[in-house]
Amino acid sequence: MAEQIRTEKPADLKVCATPALSTHFFPPAVRQFETPYPSIELVIDSFSSSEIVNRLRSHITHLAVTLAFPETLGILQQPLVTASHVCAVHE
Repeated sequence: MAEQIRTEKPADLKVCATPALSTHFFPPAVRQFETPYPSIELVIDSFSSSEIVNRLRSHITHLAVTLAFPETLGILQQPLVTASHVCAVHE
């Protein structure tokens, strides 16, 4: 898939993300991707982290963006950002 993108041969790129990340992270990323690669169809699906792992294992999706999950044989994880977490509750 990476070679097809580099050589700009028409292809599709199937990407998964968790619901929260797909609505916040993907819109600007898609705009940046579509400009240099207009012939590549970008397919984005939203699933739970466990379903994303299943889809990666089954080669149904090429790439996923999610919170980190346990080491999984055959799946390479690459951190994109580090963020702090907060908890908000009623008084």
